[in-house]
Amino acid sequence: MAPAGANPSVAVAPSRPPIAAADLVALRSLTAAGLTARLGQPDFKREEESAQIWQYRGPSCVLDVFLYQEGGEFKVAHAVTRNRSDDAGPAANCVPFNTVSG
Repeated sequence: MAPAGANPSVAVAPSRPPIAAADLVALRSLTAAGLTARLGQPDFKREEESAQIWQYRGPSCVLDVFLYQEGGEFKVAHAVTRNRSDDAGPAANCVPFNTVSG
């Protein structure tokens, strides 16, 4: 039996450094290593021959980062946020990681 107050079915999101939608342009041209240093390991990664899609999930937002191979390494070409509850498209006011828990 789980301890009182514990809910084993709820996944705990990893702690992320703060990043706002306005900061997404700063991710552009980061290498894969630079992106990992800035945001940590992605929650999901899709790899193809010359492209990768990394996904970071916050409590209410998702950050999709698109990396393309350039000069022998993958670099960020585009990043966009969207609400977790609405897959209809980008959300300019979506803030993926606005607090650091720890």
